[in-house]
Amino acid sequence: MNKPRIRIIMIKANARYFSTSVSSFFNKDLIVTTKPSVKPNFDGAKLGFGTIATDHMVNIDHDGNHGWKSPEIIPFAPIQMHPFSSTLHYGLCCFEGMKAFRGKDGSIRLFRPMENMKRFLGSNLRLAFPEFDPTELLKVIEEFVKIERNWIPNHDAGSLYIRPVAFSMTDVLGVHRAPTTKIMVMACPVGAYFDGKINLSVYENYWRGSPKSAAAYKIGANYAPTVLIGDELAKNGYSQAVWVYNDCFLESGATNLFFVIENAPGKYEIITHPLDGSILPGVIRDSIINLTPDLFPEIKITQKPFSISEFIELHNQNKVKEIFVSGTASVIGEVHSLEIRGKVYPMNYQPGEKLICSTIKKYLLDIQFGVIPHSYSHVVQ
Repeated sequence: MNKPRIRIIMIKANARYFSTSVSSFFNKDLIVTTKPSVKPNFDGAKLGFGTIATDHMVNIDHDGNHGWKSPEIIPFAPIQMHPFSSTLHYGLCCFEGMKAFRGKDGSIRLFRPMENMKRFLGSNLRLAFPEFDPTELLKVIEEFVKIERNWIPNHDAGSLYIRPVAFSMTDVLGVHRAPTTKIMVMACPVGAYFDGKINLSVYENYWRGSPKSAAAYKIGANYAPTVLIGDELAKNGYSQAVWVYNDCFLESGATNLFFVIENAPGKYEIITHPLDGSILPGVIRDSIINLTPDLFPEIKITQKPFSISEFIELHNQNKVKEIFVSGTASVIGEVHSLEIRGKVYPMNYQPGEKLICSTIKKYLLDIQFGVIPHSYSHVVQ
């Protein structure tokens, strides 16, 4: 059996700990241990979501008494965890989702990665996890992406999904701050997130978020309670649940939600719920809001509560022209129907119809893959 090849970027007699005014790990101290170089072969495989792991992962440990250890890139392997870990008992974990793209020119690109880093830091702080410099984490992720570059599909086949995750490694029972934590980053080549048409069902028996909840953070506790609901809806042919609060639409499953309304002939408005603490501040959501005026300067974009009763009234008047969801995994997906209180409200898209959301999606993908030069596309040097 071939032993892993060791490549040390910076050698230290002992793992270095940091304790500064802004405590952080640093990319300059990165230690890399790589597996023997074997080019991945997933040609012809149906790339789902989260099924194929790449060869390596990032590991960064924090000790409450000393601070951050040197970041590492190591071969992908299972994690050992103490049975008393507060992650297992109290769900002390959070995560991020981002992608690496192989441009048509062969370049490797990330899409607005600092937005993901800042949001990941916010989720960590919400769980009382230790602070770190998001710029340094991005540098480590770039090194990780370079090592895993052969896992990035061609531009017409998919992308490399990157999953940073932070969790407690504290092995003492009790609901309290975790002095020992870990950040890891892993990746998998992915294709389309949704398989087939997207049909949603409004779920009113569970409030996933409210203005004073933690729904604005990507913490595990926001997602675990939705699994049973999503599983039950899937049995009835629905892709995701639509979460509501006080009769207003929030978001859908793990995606943000948008409505295209025709207020007058040829006068369109895109409505999405505001960032009031009850929804996740999606990077793609923000990009849609910022980029749509480039394509449709005449379309009004409004961030405001949109109620079920308003939707039903406008749908009955044939003024709801499009519904779509957005997220890093799905980018943008048009919704074909919305079920509310036992009644299905279909979206009657015509064959060959040029949807507003499809135009926005193509623009986003062209930026992500470097077809269109844009400041949102971050080239990994």
